[in-house]
Amino acid sequence: MMGSAAPKFVIAGAPASSVFQSYETSEPEANSVTDKIVFTGRLSDEEIAGLYAGATALLFPSLYEGFGIPPLEAMLLGCPVLASDIPPTREVCGDAALFFDPLRPEDMARAINEILHNPEHRAKMIERGHLRAQEFSWDRSAGRLLDIVEQL
Repeated sequence: MMGSAAPKFVIAGAPASSVFQSYETSEPEANSVTDKIVFTGRLSDEEIAGLYAGATALLFPSLYEGFGIPPLEAMLLGCPVLASDIPPTREVCGDAALFFDPLRPEDMARAINEILHNPEHRAKMIERGHLRAQEFSWDRSAGRLLDIVEQL
């Protein structure tokens, strides 16, 4: 595991999540991970874009997704993606993400360490992410839908 060299994690979103409740209410003296975790609450699109721009990577440990907008946003903005190895994130990210088993913390730690300690791989993921994100656009989606409707 990463130990004291663990990076800082920024968790964006609604603050009421019971998943993180114990960390939010803990005193720093009682929980040594609190100085490594920042809870932002809800953010504007501009603030989220700023986080992606300054982040080492997006860590997306989702167990269930309908589509997976955050990984797509991150790739579009040049932020490498570490994502759960589940079908929706595989479909969105293709070969542009580093996948991990979200039920195995050691596998998530492996992915985090890979992105932290292998700058060449990180650079390749940024490049692949840009290419992958270009495959998704409103115009392209509308065109595909129109093609399907015309075939009916």
